Amino acid sequence: MIKKRFCVVAMLVAAQLAIPQWAVASVISIKPNAPKVYTVEPGDTLIGIAARYLDDASDWPLLMKSNPQITNPYRLYPGEVLTLDNQNDPPQITVSEGGTIKLSPQIRSYPLNRPIPMIPLDVIKPFLNAALVINEDGFKSAPYVVAHANKYITTGAGDEIYVMGLPPATKRGTEFAIFREGGAYTDPTTKQVLGYSAINVGFAEVEKMGQPATLLVTETTREVLTGDNLLPSNRAQFSNDFYPSLPNGSIKGQIISVLDGTTQISQYQVVVIDRGRLNGLRVGNLLDVYQLGPANSNAKCNSMNR
Repeated sequence: MIKKRFCVVAMLVAAQLAIPQWAVASVISIKPNAPKVYTVEPGDTLIGIAARYLDDASDWPLLMKSNPQITNPYRLYPGEVLTLDNQNDPPQITVSEGGTIKLSPQIRSYPLNRPIPMIPLDVIKPFLNAALVINEDGFKSAPYVVAHANKYITTGAGDEIYVMGLPPATKRGTEFAIFREGGAYTDPTTKQVLGYSAINVGFAEVEKMGQPATLLVTETTREVLTGDNLLPSNRAQFSNDFYPSLPNGSIKGQIISVLDGTTQISQYQVVVIDRGRLNGLRVGNLLDVYQLGPANSNAKCNSMNR
């Protein structure tokens, strides 16, 4: 059985899913080559640091919370020094600044540094901006491109488009994302339609209101076509301020789509799963990915290994 862990970021980020019971584990497994001392560097991530110390990186909260002086195991800053003491049971990590142990509670000021993120969001943000999952009414009620000012069939960055259906109160300079309907997402078991894929093809800013309104295309990843829809820009909606956590119950589901239809899924790729907020998932939730292996008939136990 092949197992990997991923984190829910916005679209339910990268088969069957199962929730492990590490939150109640009593044993923290430290890697034999875990560093005794490590200085947090710019560009580090919580997941990356945890992988240096633990056989299972998701045990990081347990390792940090075993030290009562640490009130937030998800706040680490560049320049801080981590010191591992694995002689205790459970093992502990001490966080210090230039050799000074941090005690709590106390006031701390970080005017220049920001805490390191759980994962490098800058790596996946372009993919999160590139697709949405919306309901059917989202397309029916959305503004749409009716014509191209250049009278060509397709339009790119620097061209103007005419759009119907913008809200009357929309101000000049407002940015919209241009999306194209990409098909339905269905539950693999029930065949119920869960939502519809909206593929980002670019961004445009309002130049002149009216019916139609005139917009300037500022950025494209694909050609803009007549009939494409416009939705409020989602560029600024993603934040590093989320922490790894378990869902509040057992969740099982399946990957139902991979962005741009690739067949090989690797680290930091974005996928869609058939579970979401209605099933109890929240941003930052950790899930394990299990991949079915080849069937292996065993006459003695009459079972199939995965």
